[in-house]
Amino acid sequence: MYTWQRPEWPSYSYIRDELSPEIQQYLKQLGELSGIYGCMSTDDRAAVLVESMVSNAMDTSEIEGENLDRRSVRSSIKQFLQLAPPATGRASQKESGVAAMMVENRKTVFEPLSATYLHTLHELILNHERDNVLVKINLGQYRTSPEPMQIVSGAVGYETVHYEAPPSSQVPQEMEAFITWFNDTAPKAGQGAKLSGVERAAIAHLWFETIHPYDDGNGRIGRAIADKALSQDAGQAVLFNVASVLLKNRNEYYERLNDASLTLDVQEWVSWFVGVTLKAQSIAKEGIDRVLEKTRYWDKYSQLPINDRQQKAINKMFALNPRDFGMTTKKYVSITKCSKATASRDLAQLQEWGCVEVEGQGRGTRYNLPSG
Repeated sequence: MYTWQRPEWPSYSYIRDELSPEIQQYLKQLGELSGIYGCMSTDDRAAVLVESMVSNAMDTSEIEGENLDRRSVRSSIKQFLQLAPPATGRASQKESGVAAMMVENRKTVFEPLSATYLHTLHELILNHERDNVLVKINLGQYRTSPEPMQIVSGAVGYETVHYEAPPSSQVPQEMEAFITWFNDTAPKAGQGAKLSGVERAAIAHLWFETIHPYDDGNGRIGRAIADKALSQDAGQAVLFNVASVLLKNRNEYYERLNDASLTLDVQEWVSWFVGVTLKAQSIAKEGIDRVLEKTRYWDKYSQLPINDRQQKAINKMFALNPRDFGMTTKKYVSITKCSKATASRDLAQLQEWGCVEVEGQGRGTRYNLPSG
């Protein structure tokens, strides 16, 4: 029996006191991230914001098997945020749609949840399927098919049903109850929050996925709702990307959701989701530290006549792994499209200036950014 079939539905239960240490750690890390971000320059904040949104868009899509072009997603997000002029070419509807969803979710952090808002997100991420004659999706509306909404795996004739959602006839009333709960538990000025953001995000995501109100796109919208809950609690759009951790643990993520669809005791689910969020916060801090390190680096070497090739290669090292990227002449040629002789000369010059440190010799020579 699924949770929505139980008479107690949707009365989720768990023991909050048992999660207190993890929740306190979440709040501590949230404060640290907010403090660091608040002290950053305008340009650095913009860089962190864009990269966070791009990674979120890429990861939440990849969880569903959608592989997007990162450059196109970044370009679309920067345009929607008015951080870049309109592109001359036409962006793919798929990349543009998920980018628009990310920006819309950020812009409307403090607005109440509504069916209209959710329908808008649904249209944005699935607009590219509008003309698909093979798969008919009702864009911007809850599912209406009388056929059961099931999550299955396996070959035809040997399918395994992992989950069956409430029938479409129940979806409107189920969603009305969910939306009411979400808005009633939102932080309100002058009042203590009924739930911490991470608890509320965990329950909201599970509840939404249990209803599975749309023909498609439920996972991406459900994760956007979780982001909204976390952001409302933080008082600003959060910069950590829960989807990145869920992607790395995709099989376990699905298993946890499946297990939680069978019981209203969500202790294990909430505990697991809190752990995922803590990891996402740690990854975000590493990313912010990298941006600050990059700023300090360029401030230190700003007076040197570093050419465009060298700058591009160094920025690539920061983007991937500043400390042990292991730049080689071959990699430099690939990144900058220059000759091998030019690459050797550029790297030797950077070494002479102290912009890189060298280890190894001959074919084993590797260039990394300074450790100090």
